Formats: sequence, structure tokens, C-alpha cells
Amino acid sequence: AYRTKNYMEKRETKDDFEELYNFLYEAKLNKVPNVGDKLAYIPQLILLIRSYAVKEYTDISLVEIVLIIAALIYFVSPLDIISDGMPGGLGFLDDAIVAGIVVNFCKEDIKKYMDWLKKKHDTSTDLK
Repeated sequence: AYRTKNYMEKRETKDDFEELYNFLYEAKLNKVPNVGDKLAYIPQLILLIRSYAVKEYTDISLVEIVLIIAALIYFVSPLDIISDGMPGGLGFLDDAIVAGIVVNFCKEDIKKYMDWLKKKHDTSTDLK
């Protein structure tokens, strides 16, 4: 199982973040019904944190990084305001609210990151 502490103790690599994404997918993302579009940002937030951690992308404030990390920790935490086991997707409502607050607060920087990522990807495919 994934342990948050391990990521704090060592330098993150691409494989570490793929492991984190796989954990998130198995733990929640593949079980989340349609409770809001804000949860769709979770993979983008993970990518942003990964890029920031390996110093590929640092054009974002530390406050926003901390908020994003806190939202991701809340998302994977088994301790929720509303239990994830609630029927009809109600258990994911609190996760969507937390993600929504963070996404709304950081939306300009998330957009800038996604534009940067697309440009980086387009540039790397142009070289082939």
C-alpha cells in the first residue's frame, strides 16, 4: 500500500508519481461516480505536484502547492467528513467539495501548468 511518509522521506521520481496515481486510481478514482467535474482535476493536480517536486515546473506559489497537496491527502484519506461508503456517490461529495475549493482557488495556475505541459509535449514530439 502507498504510504505518504515514503514520499516525504525521498526525492520523488516519475515512477513514484505513477505509483501514487495507480494507488489513487485503485483507492478512489475508479470508484467515484459522477459527483462533479472537480474530481476530474485530480490527475492534473498529481501531475502538477510531480512536476513541481522534480523542479520541472515551479511557476506556482508555495501556498497553492500546499493547498493542492492537502486536497490530495484529503482525497486519499480514509477519514472523511462523509464516509466514502455512502450509497449513491454521496460519500464522494466531500471529496468533490474540497477538490472544487482548491481547483477554484488555483484555477489560473492549473491552466498555466496545463498549457506549459501541452507546449512541452508538443515541443518534444516535434523533435522526433
